[in-house]
Amino acid sequence: MTKIIIDTHGGLEDVIAIMHSIKFAKHNKMQIIGITVTNGRRTLEDATTDALLAVTLAGAEIPIYKGKNCFIYEGSNQAMMLNRTYPKCVNYSDDHDIL
Repeated sequence: MTKIIIDTHGGLEDVIAIMHSIKFAKHNKMQIIGITVTNGRRTLEDATTDALLAVTLAGAEIPIYKGKNCFIYEGSNQAMMLNRTYPKCVNYSDDHDIL
C-alpha cells in the first residue's frame, strides 16, 4: 500500500485538495498517514483549523502535525507579500504539536 503525507499551508484550495486526496486515496488503495501544517497564506492556527475541517468533512481519521510558526529564511517573499513578520526557523526538530 502506498503511503502519503500531505503538507499544507491552509486556505480554501488546500481544504478542497485534502478532501479530494482523501477520496482518491480510499479508491486507489493508498493511505494518508499524516498531514503537516505550516503557515503561509494563512496563520499557523488558521491553517491547522483548515486541515482539521477538511479531515472532518471527509469523514477520515488522519493525524495532523502542526509545524513551527516561522519561515525557513528571513525576508521570505510570502511574509513580505502578506505584510507579516514571522521569526526565522532555527531548529526544525523541536516545538511541534500532534493533533
